[in-house]
Amino acid sequence: MRLRRFVLLGKFTLSPLVYIVFGGMAIWAIKLAGGVGPILAYSGAGVSGNN
Repeated sequence: MRLRRFVLLGKFTLSPLVYIVFGGMAIWAIKLAGGVGPILAYSGAGVSGNN
């Protein structure tokens, strides 16, 4: 029974390569946005918030 539990768990664990790829994409998106500051300062007012 114990071995069966680990086999079931193994189906849902991800390869370390997946974490590297998604981590790289997150870092790239933050750099593309200009850093963490502009992301945190986002107001979400949309078109009506433009002056």
